[in-house]
Amino acid sequence: MAEFLALRAVILTLHANAAQGKKYTPEMIEGLLAQADEAKFRLADQRLADALGAPLTLSVNDPEDRRERKSA
Repeated sequence: MAEFLALRAVILTLHANAAQGKKYTPEMIEGLLAQADEAKFRLADQRLADALGAPLTLSVNDPEDRRERKSA
């Protein structure tokens, strides 16, 4: 579900930009995807913290934390 919502956010943003006549750049698209990933990880971290009853200390902005999560 989180993947779907992240993709939806990216598509809606791209559509809104196209409607305003903005041109896409690879950097713009990479930024949108990064924002969607960060939001997805934040939501997942919050849900885990709520389920465990304790705050998580992982940082979305720390590449080491992301690598550990992907390999788990």
